Amino acid sequence: MKIQLVYDRPSQISTDLLVVILDSKTKLHDLTGNLLEETVRRVGRDLNEKRLKKEYFTSLDSRVGDQHVVIFSTILEPSYNVWESLKIFVARSIRMARDHGISRVCVVLNTEEAAPFIGKAVEGAILGAYTFDRYKTEKAEFHKVEVTIAALKSHDQQNRHYLQRYTAVSDAINEARDMINEPGSVATPEYLAEAARKIAKESDLDLKVWDEKKLQKEGYNGLLQVGRGSSHPPRL
Repeated sequence: MKIQLVYDRPSQISTDLLVVILDSKTKLHDLTGNLLEETVRRVGRDLNEKRLKKEYFTSLDSRVGDQHVVIFSTILEPSYNVWESLKIFVARSIRMARDHGISRVCVVLNTEEAAPFIGKAVEGAILGAYTFDRYKTEKAEFHKVEVTIAALKSHDQQNRHYLQRYTAVSDAINEARDMINEPGSVATPEYLAEAARKIAKESDLDLKVWDEKKLQKEGYNGLLQVGRGSSHPPRL
């Protein structure tokens, strides 16, 4: 998945799905001068007054550059704080794009208050695009979805730091998910040891892998007993 930072006004960004997130305490977007501004304000009132029970999704007319817009509100996720809600909403928008055949998504976080949330948007996009389809004929093809985050240029250095850090963290989480989702016949102790070797090599880390002989020598009897009933000996 490709994620980019953009510093243009939302009305100047070429996208297929514009994502706007509302919160009662934090102003996350600035749509001043955008034809969508009044729509977002109206939807916000409807959500606050509970006339709307879920996110607002609509197709737009040709006067607006975006083909679709989705508006979320943290009111919809009262069990979570704004950080977690934002991550959930971005993940949802990625899956929404997949389901509607949309290839370009833009998340609007272009205010001073929104600047600390850039990383959460990156995390939501990458984790939301995760699917374990290694053994499926039909692939989810989330890699075709391009994500842009409309942010403030004055925070460029911080934005790029968040993009890099949260991309690395989220990719690592998805790699762990792959291991967890493998069947037991594949994810053997030796498989996990080999995965650790690969990570250590790529990241220039020192690694020691103990086989069953080394474990016995060092007195790791509990680990040996657990693995005794398996055809695959333990590794540490």
